[in-house]
Amino acid sequence: MGLISNRTRWIFILPSAKSVKTEERHIQDIAFGVKCLLKKGIDPSNIDIFIDNNIPAVTEYCFSTFSVPMPKEIFETSQLEVVLKKNKKHNAVVFITGHGSPQGMFNDIPIKPYSFYDMFQTAPNLKRTIFYFGQCYAGIFNYMPLSSHLNHHEKHMNNMVAIGATGLFPSYSHLTQLSESVSWTGNLFLINVFNWILHNDDIDGDNKYSVMDSFKYASVKTNEAILEMKKENTLDSIIGIEQLLLKIRNQESTLSTEIEIETIDNKLSIMNAVQEAWILNAPIAMTTEY
Repeated sequence: MGLISNRTRWIFILPSAKSVKTEERHIQDIAFGVKCLLKKGIDPSNIDIFIDNNIPAVTEYCFSTFSVPMPKEIFETSQLEVVLKKNKKHNAVVFITGHGSPQGMFNDIPIKPYSFYDMFQTAPNLKRTIFYFGQCYAGIFNYMPLSSHLNHHEKHMNNMVAIGATGLFPSYSHLTQLSESVSWTGNLFLINVFNWILHNDDIDGDNKYSVMDSFKYASVKTNEAILEMKKENTLDSIIGIEQLLLKIRNQESTLSTEIEIETIDNKLSIMNAVQEAWILNAPIAMTTEY
């Protein structure tokens, strides 16, 4: 039986430090993901959502915009271990969004790779867990011994696969249009993962819709989008620089000049974007079907 079944828990995690306001765009990533799962027939009771610094009115607005019903309860990431200990499902699929950190997941006390994986490795009943890390510096969660079950005893035989949107670099977002009235700056990689789950595509040609297919599809689509972003921003930067130089030569520099320079600088930074997805425990990803 595949992951699209009542034997799977679907978990969305949006960690944040208490001093930093949780951004709407990250909540919108979750709302879109939930919308895709509901379209696939996932029971809402099998979906858990963790959002730090949750402001109910903001979350409710985001979910209603996407025509997604609000969950009965939204947890904080500090409650993750408690929720996992009550788990009765054999499978879990976990999506992480929000801001990343070179120290792990962004939080008052950064969530480190080993302790995070260990919570799932030792969770009752879990036999298979798939992680999709969409945040910046997702590569911090790479290079971990998932294939050896973190060297745990045989009683903790939770086969885990980790997929990351990027290595030790930022992860990019881009304007995502859901409909004429709904758009947001969505996490490129996660949006492509959700789209794959919704529509499926057998990339390998092995007559299976596997986790590996989702990885390859999302990686290709994300790289294509970033390439287009680079092209657009290169042209916009050249035009912007020419216009700015003309103003300076004509002594038309104003208070808005600094803003124009900052805009050009932001566009130039996209031209140097580096985002390469990665996967841990590929053999399990190839045999795990949706």
